[in-house]
Amino acid sequence: MKLRLLQGALMTKIFLFAVLVPLVVATPAYAYLDPGTGSMIIQALAAGAVGAAIFWRNIVNKAKQVFSRRGSSANISDQNSDLNAQ
Repeated sequence: MKLRLLQGALMTKIFLFAVLVPLVVATPAYAYLDPGTGSMIIQALAAGAVGAAIFWRNIVNKAKQVFSRRGSSANISDQNSDLNAQ
């Protein structure tokens, strides 16, 4: 158990080092971002947020199905009335 904690601490230090060092020693890129690029970045972020929301909703619905009562007569009669309504 102690070995795992040491490995986790070492990995955390390596990760922080790998992330923080480039931020500290970064040089200017002199890059140009036109409005089309900014629009594309905003569109990608929005699509990612919508995709994550739909993914999360599907997981929640599956969990509700797993933990709901399956054999109750109320659920069966509700399902039959839904089928007849269509």
